[in-house]
Amino acid sequence: MAAIIARTKRGDKTAAAEIVGRYEKGVRVVISRLIANPADRDDLLQDVWVVALTKIQRGELREPEHLFGFLTGTARGLAANERRRCNRRATDPDVSAIDRYPDDRPDPAEEVERAQCRQLTVWAIHSLRPKHYREVLLRSVANQDKSQVCVELGIDRVQYSKLLFKAKDRLKAVIRETTNPPWPLHTHSRRH
Repeated sequence: MAAIIARTKRGDKTAAAEIVGRYEKGVRVVISRLIANPADRDDLLQDVWVVALTKIQRGELREPEHLFGFLTGTARGLAANERRRCNRRATDPDVSAIDRYPDDRPDPAEEVERAQCRQLTVWAIHSLRPKHYREVLLRSVANQDKSQVCVELGIDRVQYSKLLFKAKDRLKAVIRETTNPPWPLHTHSRRH
């Protein structure tokens, strides 16, 4: 065994392959007792050979007659590291804590819909004729003082109310015209 170890230290690939061929089955049995997932076992087996052969080449195996113990110790150490890593990643959500801190952010789809509605409304307001409809509507939406708006537009409060009513009515019509499909909508009722 000492001769194979010496050749492996010198970088002899056939000596390294000989070690793997001789001890692979035993190391695999040790790993299968430590790791449940077959894919993880195969990955770990590869890691064991990389680490163990690198250590042998560096001269870290002091007693060649204990090579199998060295290999299985490397496998156990790597398996323990893998379990610790998996345990750090595994988290169980605390549903009660999640419920205590709800996500108050708006739904992205709702935000897009609101933005589209705002764009449509702004476009519809700007398309209103006559100009007084636009003025009254924009100032109403901006919560400007009614008396001040009446003075600036040269109208009284009754005219303002009539104008605002007509502007809202016209705005609804413009929005309906732009959002309704060119075909009639059919409502289907379910019969039980």
